[in-house]
Amino acid sequence: MNSFLNYNCSCCNNNLVLINNFGKMPLANAFIDKKLFHKEHFFDLKTAFCEKCKLFQLVDQPKKELMFNDQYPFYSSLSEGMKLHFTNLYKNIFKNHLSQFDDPLSLEIGCNDGIFLENFKINNLRHIGIEPSSNVANIAKNKSINVLNKFFNNELTNYIIKNYGEAHLIYAANVICHIKDINSLFSSVEKLLHKKGKFIFEDPYLGDVIKNNQFDQIYDEHVYLFSIISIENICKRYNLEIVDCEKLLTHGGSMRYHIARTGEYLVSEKVSKIKDEEIQLGLDKKDIYLKFDENCKKFKNNFVNLLRDLSDKNQSVVGYAATSKSTTILNYCNISSEYLNCIFDSTEDKQGKFSPGMHIPIRSDADFTKIKSNYCILFAYNHKKEILEKEHKYSINGSKWIELFPLPKIIND
Repeated sequence: MNSFLNYNCSCCNNNLVLINNFGKMPLANAFIDKKLFHKEHFFDLKTAFCEKCKLFQLVDQPKKELMFNDQYPFYSSLSEGMKLHFTNLYKNIFKNHLSQFDDPLSLEIGCNDGIFLENFKINNLRHIGIEPSSNVANIAKNKSINVLNKFFNNELTNYIIKNYGEAHLIYAANVICHIKDINSLFSSVEKLLHKKGKFIFEDPYLGDVIKNNQFDQIYDEHVYLFSIISIENICKRYNLEIVDCEKLLTHGGSMRYHIARTGEYLVSEKVSKIKDEEIQLGLDKKDIYLKFDENCKKFKNNFVNLLRDLSDKNQSVVGYAATSKSTTILNYCNISSEYLNCIFDSTEDKQGKFSPGMHIPIRSDADFTKIKSNYCILFAYNHKKEILEKEHKYSINGSKWIELFPLPKIIND
């Protein structure tokens, strides 16, 4: 009953099992001017599970040029927490991996504004950043980072090998899950990676999404949510293996995968340990995902009822951080400006525009405490500590925050 006859797995071409249908959805980062409402792009946001390779994926993804272009409104360096995250990561990777090589080459797929690679530039290490969105690529270039404003593919791989040689490190943060042609990606990595090189990437973790009901991680850019099980299955086809893995707190729960050529490094016990946890959770079977769909529907019902109740009591509600993840929540739950007055955000490119689909006004975070509201929905829950410290005055006069997952609730009540 749940199988698609017309949709096959992007990884292994097996028939898929339908899991979620979130309905018509706009591009998550397409914050829009009022005059362009009539041109807004929508697609069907559906997820599915492959019972063969165990990959959880979108049924369809919009063309990559619609998502990554000269108006990509996400700048990693705006978060002080993420700056520290990438500085510490650089130190760790250099100490434990790159320091063994003479003149190593490091490549980052999706380098954004250069938040990670500027550590390599400062320390005079060879590096290449691949970034298809020209606006953020130009910021990285202005930091004198070596950036190629292109999509990562087989043709670019050949160019890099010819002009720079093999890579001792291939890194990506919250990017690999964006790339629909997963086989072409891993084929390019296999070709480009030095014999003793490592492919290290971190993405939102499927296990955390399922356990915490964080369905907001599902949107146009996130064509996949990975697990150890699914990444292992992909690696086997390309003479690669996971040699280590790390659970992270970033983005509400992520996993960092360390991948190398098969047999080149000892495999950490953590890999089999986390894989066993995934099997115990049921990530290798469709039943857990069908239960997840039920939990998403429960969230929608609870969230709508909460906001409707606050509206009936004449309580004003705003949002904090116009994240890409908030697009899924607002459109799936059909939350308009009737229930949510505005969303405050620090990204200048979003300010003065409207949220995708539901068209809620986006205002500068500088106005947050100037405008009285009774409740604020914390959309960027992954930056909760940083935001609550910054906006510590908000609760002084009785205003309250609303947390979202696993189910919406009012905090500091």
